[in-house]
Amino acid sequence: MRALFVTNLLKTPFYSLWAKAMETSGVKVFWLSTSQRWTDYLCGEGWDRQCILDISLLGQRWTAALAPSAEETSRIEQIDQRAEIGLKNAVIMDRELSFNRGWNTEAYAQITALAIERFVLDHDIGFAFGEDTWAPEIITSAVMHANGRHFHAPHTIRIPSERIAFFRGVFQKRIETITAQVSEEHRAIARQALQNLRDRGERPYYFSLNMNQNRLRRWWVDEAWRAITRPSAARFDHTQPPLQTRAARRLASIMRSARVTQSGVFESEPTTNDRPFALFLLQKQPESSVDVIGAPYTNQHEVIRALTRLLPLRWEIWVKEHPNAVGDRSLADYRDFKRLPGLRLIDPRADTHRLIARAALTISISGTACLEAGLLGRPAITIAEMFFSNILLRNGFDPFAASHTDFGVIIDEAKAMTSRRDYSRSEDFLAWNVAQSFPGVISDPSNLPSTSAPANVQKVADATISFMRRLAR
Repeated sequence: MRALFVTNLLKTPFYSLWAKAMETSGVKVFWLSTSQRWTDYLCGEGWDRQCILDISLLGQRWTAALAPSAEETSRIEQIDQRAEIGLKNAVIMDRELSFNRGWNTEAYAQITALAIERFVLDHDIGFAFGEDTWAPEIITSAVMHANGRHFHAPHTIRIPSERIAFFRGVFQKRIETITAQVSEEHRAIARQALQNLRDRGERPYYFSLNMNQNRLRRWWVDEAWRAITRPSAARFDHTQPPLQTRAARRLASIMRSARVTQSGVFESEPTTNDRPFALFLLQKQPESSVDVIGAPYTNQHEVIRALTRLLPLRWEIWVKEHPNAVGDRSLADYRDFKRLPGLRLIDPRADTHRLIARAALTISISGTACLEAGLLGRPAITIAEMFFSNILLRNGFDPFAASHTDFGVIIDEAKAMTSRRDYSRSEDFLAWNVAQSFPGVISDPSNLPSTSAPANVQKVADATISFMRRLAR
């Protein structure tokens, strides 16, 4: 079996350990590198340079006038037509690509897609693994899909969070099925996770890991030193903006956070609510959970506006900012939210589980809170299509296409679901997810050093090989 990994910033060192454990078991591994930095890193870790496609070496081509041959044009059209995600969509989903002056993003998509396809076919690579964040990963998914091959984004199943599943492509519409059998062990794991959620309000590990985005992190110094001493190593890698850009953004975030916090724009959770309310949980943005998984519903302000139009006059909509996103949005953004009728902007520090318990309906683009609400027997809606559809009131709900009458039906169903509280459905759903998943954590070692522990690396490698063998049958 042959597999391709796509480098992804700070996750790359873990990917290398993961891939080495797979090679020990007989898998031939290849790499798509986004920069000279990661190519040098991989070579330093013992990977064969001939097994690495460094797309940054093509940078001169996408910054110049594009003149594809007739053969290249034909091939690109075939990839675009057969891919699950169009190449234009792939570059729009990437939150950094449009900021690069002088870059022709259409040329970038064409040149990288052709190079990736050539590399995959020349080496007969059947599987590719990566995140669902950047254009190189999304384009790799498109190329693999167009050629009848596999791209999967291994990701936590969220609850329980220390288990991973394989999602086809870059969306999270469904977990790849690996077995039809749900054992008592799977059910025991599901019951424990539900108990942890209901009795202790346990949150996934990544929730606390990402809290307080502006706190000083040790690896920032290393990154700054690398950017100063070897600026050319990240040339043509848009996933690693220049140091001055990163510093300016961090400073702006700190200043916005201070201004917003001191403004009083957020209000404490009301002790009583005389009017029913829908709870909308904002997600951090830019972030793949909205920009990729939630596409095309990436403008959360407009989604909230559309939802507000659908609500009955007596209803309120309570909007809670993600605690890790304070500093991302300006004070003006929050004041625009508050101009919507019946909207309350709830303090980000408020207890989300308590709000879910009080809300008549919980809504987010793709957030874990809607999964938690469903497991707690509360009505919830996601705007994106998500793998936890079985416990949601609506999955992939389009607020721009729905009518006021449509939403009235949803409200009636929400009332019925609240009175019914069928917890057996939660256990069945969670046990099924556990059965399709494997123990292990995929993260970056800079923020979660235990990711690189040999036991975890081996778990993830064994899971990946087992998964590949099942698909190869």
